[in-house]
Amino acid sequence: MNTKLEKMAATLEASDDYRVLRRLNDADIVAQEADGPTYRGIYLDVEAEGLDTERDNITELAMLEFEFAKDGTFMGLLNGLHFYNDPGRPLKPEITKITGITDDMVAGQSIDRMAVVGMVQRCQLVIAHNASYDRQLLEADTGATVISVKWCATTGVPMAIRSLHEADRPRPGNARLARRTGASRS
Repeated sequence: MNTKLEKMAATLEASDDYRVLRRLNDADIVAQEADGPTYRGIYLDVEAEGLDTERDNITELAMLEFEFAKDGTFMGLLNGLHFYNDPGRPLKPEITKITGITDDMVAGQSIDRMAVVGMVQRCQLVIAHNASYDRQLLEADTGATVISVKWCATTGVPMAIRSLHEADRPRPGNARLARRTGASRS
């Protein structure tokens, strides 16, 4: 751990104007035993050929399924999916520069829509980095319907956990992370 960087992070966190995200290390992923009921969640990350959710297609989709307790305690990883998807036209150079995804990576690749829909249907919580964008693309490209979830990582995952706890029942429901944790790939 770099103490200089940790001090800088602590300074930023002391302000209401900043939120500091830390890299998730494999050593941080430790399964636990639950005292009560557990629920399933998905962390998903979508990369696409542009920002227009009605016109642009997914080029990469990663979904990491996990188990959590009612109080939000992470219980363990369950499953992972990772797909590249050929949008049927060359990627714009600026998209390749932003995402690192090339035409060669997506050529002939597709998303297993049945696997995606199945995972979404099993989960009560979906978390995404950019919820409105990722959700619209996921639903348009795969047919998976994500219903009534709190799920934007940039606007506060703890709200989702509080909502679940208050209701006392589950609510229906990063590509790099999925690759690092051994998510399956078609």
